[in-house]
Amino acid sequence: MRHATLIAPAIAALLVGACNDRDDAAVAPAAVDEDVAMAPADDAYPVAGEMNPEQQSNYESFDRDAAMQEYQTNSSAMADGDAQAMGGSAQASGSDSQAMSGGQDNAASGAMQQNGANMSGSVPALRPRSQMDFAFLDRNSDGKLSVGEYAIWAVRANPAKPKPDDNNRPFISTEQVNEAGQTFFYFDTDGDTYLSPSEFDAARASARTP
Repeated sequence: MRHATLIAPAIAALLVGACNDRDDAAVAPAAVDEDVAMAPADDAYPVAGEMNPEQQSNYESFDRDAAMQEYQTNSSAMADGDAQAMGGSAQASGSDSQAMSGGQDNAASGAMQQNGANMSGSVPALRPRSQMDFAFLDRNSDGKLSVGEYAIWAVRANPAKPKPDDNNRPFISTEQVNEAGQTFFYFDTDGDTYLSPSEFDAARASARTP
């Protein structure tokens, strides 16, 4: 009888400990990859709300033509820069292969890499939108985004060059720039007509798929 009296409290203590372990496991926060959480899908676009009077005034008065020109200049440079980076990697890989094969097909390989073109001869488009961060969009490295810089990420347009002799790419419409401007000025909470890194993060966090 005395043994039973001693065993009962021990069993109770073990059960309480097991419950505590389960409770601790239940409330332990899961690890979150912040970079993944901050990167919306490629088909997700920012969602804005109602602008205050200052934001509405800034939106109505911003220079659409200048924003469109900046978009075109920036997106062309970005696509070309990515193409050259990809071409450089491919050339380095090709050099290793040529060294192993005695340097054959050097001229053909060089022709394919000219101007960042791929094997089909097409010019690559911009990188996926989910891979566009603030630093990539901030073309002049001034620590803030203009409408034209922001539009690279926000506009629903395909900046790919449609054909080699098309000098007008990439083209976006006034309607598309207006769409970007609506979210741009909504997230411009301090009214300085630029987006800071934190304001851009808020725009990215609002992104939803159509």
